[in-house]
Amino acid sequence: MDKSQKNPDIFIKKMISEIREDRDHGASYLSQRAVEALKFAALRSRLKNKKAFLDELKSLATELTRVRPSMVPLTNSIGSIIYLLCEEEKKGVDISELKNFIAAKADQFIKHSREAINTIGKHAAELIGYQNTIMTYSWSSTVIEAIKQAKSKDIRVIVSESRPLNEGEKTAEKISSQGIPITFITDAQNGYFIKESDLVLIGADSILSCGSVINKMGTYLLALAAKEAKVPLYILGETAKIDIRSAQSSQIKLEEKEAGEISAHNAANIKVRNIYFDITPFQLITGVITEAGIIKPNQIIQYARAVGKKRKIFEAD
Repeated sequence: MDKSQKNPDIFIKKMISEIREDRDHGASYLSQRAVEALKFAALRSRLKNKKAFLDELKSLATELTRVRPSMVPLTNSIGSIIYLLCEEEKKGVDISELKNFIAAKADQFIKHSREAINTIGKHAAELIGYQNTIMTYSWSSTVIEAIKQAKSKDIRVIVSESRPLNEGEKTAEKISSQGIPITFITDAQNGYFIKESDLVLIGADSILSCGSVINKMGTYLLALAAKEAKVPLYILGETAKIDIRSAQSSQIKLEEKEAGEISAHNAANIKVRNIYFDITPFQLITGVITEAGIIKPNQIIQYARAVGKKRKIFEAD
């Protein structure tokens, strides 16, 4: 056991910090970690008053939903669990029952998320033909799963660095460990090598209800190159990544990270920018592969509206 777990407040702050600073994992994993933090806080809470207990979890939920603003699944998962918890409290159950309820819902979400990745991988693998060359970008556990399930088709994969932190190196190493040939290139070569590709598979941190996608900076440029070369580009992401709240990409806050990740320049008149995500317009996307199947980008808004009528979420103030 982590020694900090003996002090719940310290441990939760540690988990929040890890989620905020994590550059090695995608939105699905970080959403699962956020749900684990909420579950831990609920189970370890010493409060005896139900209102105080709920207020404590709502406060934590608000903090968690703001820690990675470009990752909608984190907001969806935490928001949905808190909403359901508040509905359960209306039944007059005690704090012990509320703790068990939130633990069960958290475990249910994590289980569904992991199963969704496997199902999406199967759907995507069916699109990959024999001896196809796949191009991908950055890190996506869902894309890795799809490629893994298609490795018997004698495929090849092109991966670029994905600067500034070079997640592409991790992707290349993971795929090559499956015995799949890799061509590793700089990001600047994506436009050149796209013509050697049969299709592009990329993950997503968030899928907007208008059909556009938020992902690691550089995704948009690769999508432009794919469109010009007439190479189909598919986004892989579970339905929990669909933002049911708004169709306006302008309302999304894109995270900006430390300039030091790009350059140590401190000369006068040089301002270094490190916007971490970009938005790829739906017109550049062939389809969005979810656990429910392939959804056309221009159909995402209908899907989001239908889900929005059923899925309630806690909205942070």
